[in-house]
Amino acid sequence: MKKIILAAAIALAAICGANAQSSEKISEILDSKMVTLGQVSYLAGACGYNLPESSNYTTAFEEMKRRKFLSASSRESDAATLEQASYLFMKAAKLNGGLMYRITDSKRYAFKELKARGLIPQTASASLPINGHEALDLLNSCIEEAK
Repeated sequence: MKKIILAAAIALAAICGANAQSSEKISEILDSKMVTLGQVSYLAGACGYNLPESSNYTTAFEEMKRRKFLSASSRESDAATLEQASYLFMKAAKLNGGLMYRITDSKRYAFKELKARGLIPQTASASLPINGHEALDLLNSCIEEAK
């Protein structure tokens, strides 16, 4: 299990290129039973929007809100759902979605798109909270899919 965690952390650092993440933040995210919107924003921002290593969850969260990827009423400490993570990671990886995603640019169709691509299990519910391992796996899958 520790080898898988280490491999995921190394893969994420390699994928993100010059923006080396703080190992403390990655470890904290991996240990989370439910990642927050701040943590998911940090992952998306670091990999897709060149947020500096010195960024924290709050900075990343505010950047995602500024870009209107998160609603104005959302809070950094809210548990991130699979639907929200799907949307942020599709944006970070610059994945092109299907017709409905392109028309609506919505979280719902981002979730459905990743389900259709097999990156999310067909039985998964959009409103379920996502844990740290699932978040990193999903981000890695989105980045791989975009290549």
